[in-house]
Amino acid sequence: PMGPEGTTGSLPFALGEEYVASHRHFSHAMAIHPLGLLSAEGADSTVVRHTVDTIAKYGSREWTGYSFAWFSAILARTNRGDEALRYLSDYLAFTLRNGFHANGDQSGRGLSSMTYRPFTLEGNFLAMDAVHEMLLRSDGTTVTVFPATPTAWRDVSFRALRADGGWRVSAWRRGGVVDSVRIVAGPGGVLRLRDPFGSAAVTWNNPAVRREAGDWVVRVGPGEGVTGMVRQ
Repeated sequence: PMGPEGTTGSLPFALGEEYVASHRHFSHAMAIHPLGLLSAEGADSTVVRHTVDTIAKYGSREWTGYSFAWFSAILARTNRGDEALRYLSDYLAFTLRNGFHANGDQSGRGLSSMTYRPFTLEGNFLAMDAVHEMLLRSDGTTVTVFPATPTAWRDVSFRALRADGGWRVSAWRRGGVVDSVRIVAGPGGVLRLRDPFGSAAVTWNNPAVRREAGDWVVRVGPGEGVTGMVRQ
């Protein structure tokens, strides 16, 4: 995936074309988000990093509002929570007083050359997805809570967000530390939770929960719930 010498080293913008100018669409990065075919961890990390850095490098002059929310979601997917929050905050400049996305910059801050007001829905949906990406990640095998939570969100919680596999996930973080997680199964199966507790001692309501490398693992039946809490 790395281009020839002198190119950005990112995913190509189109066949035979590098991303070398600001543009409102990031479809060339779909393998990163939303498809998840390339990961910010492991063998794909270099091309993922170059792709994201290149988008940022060429700036937002030709972006519309949904571009900011979209890029925020991409950043969250690649574990860059503080940057994700920055672009999500800038997205608010592209919303009307009623909260609807308006494509153009309504703030006069010069975030984009676009200043018109066509109403579209995708910006609002992408903004919600960006927040979801900051709070919860799942890839069909592993559930991760607070994978890209901005440092400014020291006290944050969410309830019953859906993860791949039908899991309903709730988690609480206080003072920058995760202190409890509850996951309720849909159809059931093997739950694999990436350990969010660090070195803290944890109490589980299910004695079958076991540690495997950096994950907590347990098999649960349909509708069963598993709760882990840091011991006080």
